[in-house]
Amino acid sequence: MASLPQTFVTLEQYLELESKSEVPHEYLDGEVFEMEATTLRHQRIASKLHTTISAFLKGGLCEVFSQRSRIATSPAGLYTYPDIVIVGDKVQVSEKDPDAITNPKVLIEILSPQHGGL
Repeated sequence: MASLPQTFVTLEQYLELESKSEVPHEYLDGEVFEMEATTLRHQRIASKLHTTISAFLKGGLCEVFSQRSRIATSPAGLYTYPDIVIVGDKVQVSEKDPDAITNPKVLIEILSPQHGGL
């Protein structure tokens, strides 16, 4: 992930950037990181995994979200876009960012060979 040139970005500045950007960015303690594009193989794995998990959890209380779902782990901490997110109860969102889920139960990130996985 490439870091933007600014040294420190407030959460409000990050959210403003995200609202105008076509490329997703992660945010961690004042730093913004552009997310890298995924490969076709990565997308296939994510799609099959999402379908399988959704079928398994069908009819239960859990809800499954995919790639473009933003997660907020704390008010000013990590904002990220995991490949798959499972929420166990009613979805809760951040007061500062109504598009960010704050109560994930499971985060799944698919790793690729160039990033130390698979």
